[in-house]
Amino acid sequence: VIVTLELDLGPVMASGDLSDGVDYAPLHGALVSTVTETKWTLLEGLAAALMECALAPAGIRAATVELVKVRPPLGSHTGPVTLTFRRESR
Repeated sequence: VIVTLELDLGPVMASGDLSDGVDYAPLHGALVSTVTETKWTLLEGLAAALMECALAPAGIRAATVELVKVRPPLGSHTGPVTLTFRRESR
C-alpha cells in the first residue's frame, strides 16, 4: 500500500507551526487499521476505504492510493499487479 497526499504547505511553511500541518501519526494509525481490521474481498473496496482515511485530515487536497498485489490469481501471469486510484477532496 502506497498513499500519496497532495496538500497546501503554505500555512505550515509560513508559520513554522506543526499545528498548521497534517498530523501523520493518527492518519497512519487509521490507514493501518483500515487494512488490518477488515477482510477485504476486492482491492477496490480497500482502496475506497483508504481514500476516505487519506482525505479526512484538514488541508489534504487530493490523495492517491496504490495497491500492489504481489501474486494475483491470473493463471500463468506471475508478476505483480498495481492498481492506482486518485481522488480530490470535496
